[in-house]
Amino acid sequence: MFKQLLVIVLTTALLSFFANADENADDIEALEDEIGDLVQNTEDNRARLQELMLHPHPDVHTKARMYLARLIMGTGDYDEAERILSRSNESQSILSQKNRANLLIALTALERMRNDFVKAKEYAFQAVEVSQGNNELLGEAYLGYGTILSSVMDWIDAKRYLELSLEAFIKENDDEGKSVTLNQLGVMYVSLGDLSKALEYLHQSRVIIERIGNEERLATVYYNIGEVYEDSNEPANALVYYEKALAMDKKIGGPYNISYSYIGIANIHIDLEKYSNALKNNAAAIEVLGQIDSPRQFSRAYLQRSNIFATLDNQAERLQNLQLAKKYADIRDSPFQTLSVDYSFGDYFFDTKEYSKALPWIKNSLAIAEELSLDNKKREAHELLARTYQALGQIDKAFFHLEQTLELQELLNTEDQREKTERYKRDMNLLEEELKVSELEQIKVQKEQELRTQENLQQRLHLVILCVVALSLAIIFVLWQRRKLSLLRVSLYENTLRQKNQLLADVSHELRTPLTALQLKVEALKHNLVDDVDASYERLIEKISDINRMISDIYQLAQSDIGALNMRVTEEDISELFAKWQDEFRDLVQMRAFEWLFENHLPSSQSISIDKDRIKQVLANLINNSLAYTDSPGEIKLTAKITDKFLSVYIEDSKPGVAPDELPKLFERLFRVESSRSRETGGSGLGLSICKSIIEAHKGKITASSSELGGLLIDIKLPLRQESTND
Repeated sequence: MFKQLLVIVLTTALLSFFANADENADDIEALEDEIGDLVQNTEDNRARLQELMLHPHPDVHTKARMYLARLIMGTGDYDEAERILSRSNESQSILSQKNRANLLIALTALERMRNDFVKAKEYAFQAVEVSQGNNELLGEAYLGYGTILSSVMDWIDAKRYLELSLEAFIKENDDEGKSVTLNQLGVMYVSLGDLSKALEYLHQSRVIIERIGNEERLATVYYNIGEVYEDSNEPANALVYYEKALAMDKKIGGPYNISYSYIGIANIHIDLEKYSNALKNNAAAIEVLGQIDSPRQFSRAYLQRSNIFATLDNQAERLQNLQLAKKYADIRDSPFQTLSVDYSFGDYFFDTKEYSKALPWIKNSLAIAEELSLDNKKREAHELLARTYQALGQIDKAFFHLEQTLELQELLNTEDQREKTERYKRDMNLLEEELKVSELEQIKVQKEQELRTQENLQQRLHLVILCVVALSLAIIFVLWQRRKLSLLRVSLYENTLRQKNQLLADVSHELRTPLTALQLKVEALKHNLVDDVDASYERLIEKISDINRMISDIYQLAQSDIGALNMRVTEEDISELFAKWQDEFRDLVQMRAFEWLFENHLPSSQSISIDKDRIKQVLANLINNSLAYTDSPGEIKLTAKITDKFLSVYIEDSKPGVAPDELPKLFERLFRVESSRSRETGGSGLGLSICKSIIEAHKGKITASSSELGGLLIDIKLPLRQESTND
């Protein structure tokens, strides 16, 4: 009886224990879900997170610390965020795998925002190791590691880990993770200068975030898209996205991000030379920053304000704001911000001809750039030191720093070329593997044929004769094909050689004049034969920029000549596309004080197979030509309509015109009209040739004639359907 009673008691106790354990597990999961929703930086959310930091369960109080630290990081108080995270970091061993990985990811983000990339890289790598075996965690860990590698410009590994992150999120069907990774890939391609690829990834991220409705993520993507348009010299588009980011940031209520968006908008107004608007947005950023403790962002805002006054040649306001930028940079002791401020002080004293005062500031910025391994910043500091020592008459030191500038510039170019070379190597390796597989398949087929031949020889004698005849015919056919292929190769080689010789002749002819001018100016500087040295250097820089533009145009035409012009053909609604383009072109034309005319005769829902970015490049190039060569005030007119099975586009401008005998030569390389429409803007003479190559790649036709407006008319015909030429 006693034993039976004991069994009943023990059974009841065990059932009660497991029931309580399940209930506790449910409670812990509910609390972790609650913490995941506390993403807005409000007093109530901070208070609740501080309360949950006292919870006895390690996963609960660790997650609460991570989320509170994230909110504190948003205010720029990185020391307080580190203090909050440090206690959880000490007790990693008792945490779940998920919270250990998330803690390391949070520490990675903190050190990255503090510009300590060495520590950030260590934490990110630890997160990858901790996350092994858990695909959901690996997505976040790979993302953090890839982001850090991108920050230190290790582009090849950064791309690999970001793509691994994207793959992991796709497997987990994690839309938010996919959107964040796509956004980071876009940011990486901005740094690489591939703005088209960057915009592609950012728009993919935007589509996902708009669908799932994460406003904080959406504001970040809007801002990054704005940066892409700013870097691609499209200020109107950049302003649209910066303002979208600002509106979203205001809705969320994060002062730090609001100030960031205001500063971005101010940058666009600086590019547009609307300095009053730039100062207004900069002042708004400073006002918002008054709500939080973020000295580094204060320093950034005052440095931008100083640069605006530098452009306005208000040296007193420039110095006052520089001093404020220095004050706030010293509070947070941010090396990168201190570098920027010190360089700006050196630039200020150089502009005010106080060269001795400029030297210590520039030297300090150079020392920080060397410590942070920022080659581009080192190059800028060496260049300013060279100019300062030259102004002081210390030619040896000026020459030393000029040599350092050139070496760093060559290094930067070399690193970029190395990345391209690695990509080409991978492509070639892949091609070689494909060729090996193809060869093995051919060998296998040949062996099977030989085996079948041997079997047939044993069965029937007359098949021997048939096989011999077949083999002879095959040999004759192969020899004939080889001869044909050899002749084709010879023809291709001769054609390529002829094109190369023509290109070299053209380039030699066109580069001779600017290079001769460069040589004369350098010799004049060498022998102290110029009165205004700074003006001579400016003219030298202009000539070098002209040569760079010409080389870029020649490269694009060379790609077209060898059939390597990258085309991405898609089906587009013509009417919708031209409606969008004409808004951009109208703003461009009206901003230059010309009258814009647009006639849209396109039917709705009519599609066309084109590479829309290439066609937009053609239209923008032609409109810019009209703006450069048309007398002001004048008219620019764009007409679009459907004729037969073609899209017809006409771009016209007002006087002056082009002589009839010169019209057929407009699309020849390096041809310049010797008249009132002659080139005065330093162009390469290749713009219309590039337009022609793009139109012909679309199986279209482009011609020139006289316009009824008194100037030039360019007629473009594009077929509505063509085979895709996607690479």
